[in-house]
Amino acid sequence: MIQVALKKHSMKTKKIALFGTNTQGLWEVIEETLRKGHSVTAIVDNPGEFKLTHPNFIAVKGNLMNPNEVARYAEGHDLVMCLHDPALSGLQSHVDANRAIITGARKMGIEQVISLGHPISLKLENTKDFFDLWKSIAHV
Repeated sequence: MIQVALKKHSMKTKKIALFGTNTQGLWEVIEETLRKGHSVTAIVDNPGEFKLTHPNFIAVKGNLMNPNEVARYAEGHDLVMCLHDPALSGLQSHVDANRAIITGARKMGIEQVISLGHPISLKLENTKDFFDLWKSIAHV
C-alpha cells in the first residue's frame, strides 16, 4: 500500500494597505482578510466610522487620490489594495484613483497591487458596451 503525505499549503500572512471608502464591500474585504490571518490598515475618508476592534486592524484618514499619501500609508506593507466605486458619469476618477495607487505603491517598492471597482448601477456586464467602458481602466 502506498501512502501519500499531503503537505498543508501555508500562505504567508501579509500586511495590507487597503484604500477605499467606507462601504459594505470594503467591510467584507476587511473581514475576510482578517479571517485569513492578514493585517489590514484601512486608509479611508472617515476612520471614525469603523467600530471594528481587532489586533490586526487599524483605520486611518487618508486620500487614495493622492500618490504621496498612498506612498506614505503604503510604506511597510506587503501589498496595496484599492476599492473604488466609480461613478458612471465620472469614470476618469477611477482611472485617476488607480494611477495614484500604482504610483504610490511603486514609490515604496511594493509590487503587488489589487484594484477592485464596479459601477454597481450599470446593468451591462456581458456586453461589448461594458468592456468598451472599462478599456481606459484596463489601460492603467
